[in-house]
Amino acid sequence: MRYYDLKRHWTKRIEPHLGNRAPSAAVARDLNKFIVGNWNKPRATRMTPRVLSSRWSSRQPATPARATRCPMPADHDSTPCHTCAHPRGGCACARTPRGCAHAPRVATHTPLLLVVHVHDLGRTSNTARLLALAVRDATLVCHGVPPAPPDVATYVPAGTTPIVLFPGHGSKHLTPELVAALPSPPALVVPDGNWRQAGKMVKRLPLLAAATKVALPSRDFAGPALRCNRPGHRMSTYEAVVQALAILDGEEVAGPLLDFYRRATDRTLLFRGKLRLGDVYGGLDGPPT
Repeated sequence: MRYYDLKRHWTKRIEPHLGNRAPSAAVARDLNKFIVGNWNKPRATRMTPRVLSSRWSSRQPATPARATRCPMPADHDSTPCHTCAHPRGGCACARTPRGCAHAPRVATHTPLLLVVHVHDLGRTSNTARLLALAVRDATLVCHGVPPAPPDVATYVPAGTTPIVLFPGHGSKHLTPELVAALPSPPALVVPDGNWRQAGKMVKRLPLLAAATKVALPSRDFAGPALRCNRPGHRMSTYEAVVQALAILDGEEVAGPLLDFYRRATDRTLLFRGKLRLGDVYGGLDGPPT
């Protein structure tokens, strides 16, 4: 049986042969497998489905790279922690035998307010929860919970000037000179979520829309990434806040915060199967006390 272009020859040349079992089986095996759904793809002249079959079978199947999962210890507890979302066997906040990453609880002079979108707060790649653990007196507000969003202005301490860390249009570089020109000490407000969610929060929340927008002049800290970073120059919320606090309160606050971030993110990558147990920064036993 000859093979014809299905678009042009279905009614007159192919459909009458469908009552014959052998041609029907050949059509179903070859045409449906290699041609259906690929009408617009260019093909060489006189290419038949059997030629396509031989070409496809000669190709090596594409096998995506799979991370090697290391066996967890026998006493590993996989129950997720309600605070850091890590399994309790490697919790980043609880002081358990294998889960003492020891959040540093750094005291900062600048108040920190984290406005996190409700759809991003529950993700394991969200780093705002880690900031709430690592920075003492940091405030985390969940945005998007019905029936109405919370009034963010009530969480800003009195006598401070809110500045929003959001590198959008019209933002200014965060420098000591900019901070010195403020009428009162700054309070750092950070919208957290994906770019679409954070942009909507900046536009819809009155406090964020009216406050001064600041952006970091350069990327000083580079750590492990929990999300895909296509442009290459972006960083996580945690890294951005640490760099901003280093400008506002001094470089001494950055060290313990980045150390905790490295420990927590390495544990997340371990539980995802993207990091070996021996490569986890600080191990699962945490730093010595």
